[in-house]
Formats: sequence, C-alpha cells, structure tokens
Amino acid sequence: MKNVRPAPTQISLRGLSSHSMDVDWTNLAYIEGFGFRLDECLLVLKQSPRLVHCNFEDVGYRVSTGQRDEVHIVHKSVRWLWLDDRSNMANFFDVVSLPSLVYLAFAAEFQPSQALDSVTSFIRRSGCSLETLRITNGDLQEAPIIPLLEATPELYRLELFAVKLSDTLFQHLGETVLDVYNGEVKAFLPDLDSIDLYGALTIQLPGIALSGLGSFHVIHYIDDANSAIFRELISEDGVDLSITDSSNRNLIKDLEMLERSD
Repeated sequence: MKNVRPAPTQISLRGLSSHSMDVDWTNLAYIEGFGFRLDECLLVLKQSPRLVHCNFEDVGYRVSTGQRDEVHIVHKSVRWLWLDDRSNMANFFDVVSLPSLVYLAFAAEFQPSQALDSVTSFIRRSGCSLETLRITNGDLQEAPIIPLLEATPELYRLELFAVKLSDTLFQHLGETVLDVYNGEVKAFLPDLDSIDLYGALTIQLPGIALSGLGSFHVIHYIDDANSAIFRELISEDGVDLSITDSSNRNLIKDLEMLERSD
C-alpha cells in the first residue's frame, strides 16, 4: 500500500501549484485554488470527473511548459464556479462548457470589453440553467450586460458587487415586465426574484419595482442626497430593501412613521 496515492474530496491551495500535490484527483469534489495558472485550472477540470465546486482566484495566464492546450473541456458535474482571472477570463470561458452549472461568479476587473461576450457564449454553449449570477469589481456601464442576462432565462438571483452600471439594465427590466406578467415565451428574466447591489450607486433607483422583483437589496452608504430615493422606493413602490452603513439616522425614523401611517 506504500504506492497508493491519497484521493482527497476537498483541496485548498494558496500560493502553491497544483502540480505540487501527488494525489489521485478522481474523487475531488471541492477545490479552492489561489494563484493557479490558467493551464492548472483547466487540468484540474480534466482530472476531476466528480468535481462540483470550483473556486479559482487570482488566476494567471502564464503556462508552465509549451503552449496552452486548446482542447475543449466539457465537465458535466461542476455546479458552482468562482473565477477571478487577472488577465483575460475569455481564455478560460472560451475553452470550457459546464452544462450542470447553477452558480457563476466572476470578477470583471481588468477585463477587456469583449470579455462579457465570452461569458455569454460560454453560458449558451453550456446549456446550463443558471440560477445565481454574481459579478464583482468592474465597470459595466458600456458592457453588453443585457445579452449576457438574456442567456440566463432561469436566473433567480443577480448579485452585483462593487460594479459601475448604467441605467440600461433597470430600464430594460421595467420595459419588459409586461412580457413577464403575460407569460411570454421570450420574456426577459421571468424567474428573477432578487437583485443585490453592493457599493456605490451609479444608477437611478426609482422604477426598479416595475420589474416585479420579490426583493431588491442595497448595501450602500446612504447620505442626505439620496435618502429621498429610498423613501420613495419603500413608500410608493413597495420594494424590500436591506440598508446598512447609513449616516442618515432620520431615514430609519421616517420609515417607521410610514409603517405606522399604513
């Protein structure tokens, strides 16, 4: 039994190469890799047929030897993916399909403008029924976010963490809400129940309730200038809000008075 390699179900590596481990990857279900090269991430997918949860952070494009393997990878058991690629995430998404994926998170920081198109193609090619999409750290004001979301009709929750947005997304939600109510086949995000926004607001909030969302959560520093917006959303549009880090203490009192008056 001396030559039998360990076959872990979970692996977490920080600052170490995946090649530094002499293990049997067959039973691996969960991996956290910090600082992996792109080719290491792809190799993990190839070697781990039972993999369910992937967390690849601070991914680098550099490869160890030779050129990057261009063979397309189809992995049928991965359901959860977090990718933070510091070069170009298209290098990963262009060569991978994950048909069982239900949770996708990626960092948009430092990404070229066409990177979001690559994610859209990846989702359509995979044919996955994505339920949660989380995008972090990036400027999406000019990015093609509508085509990306059109590729996720089963989306239930959208999380946007420290991203800059234009009004386009929420205007589109308001304009297409009747299609959702009428049960149109090609309705925009008919199952969307929750949007979470974290960070500075770069959009106009009134009218978000037109999308028919179950909840709209905002974690944001609220000052006197925009506190009126939140009062309007809650009192008139009936949106559920989660608010933290507010310097405007009167906002809470005002909301309590609104509840009593109802």
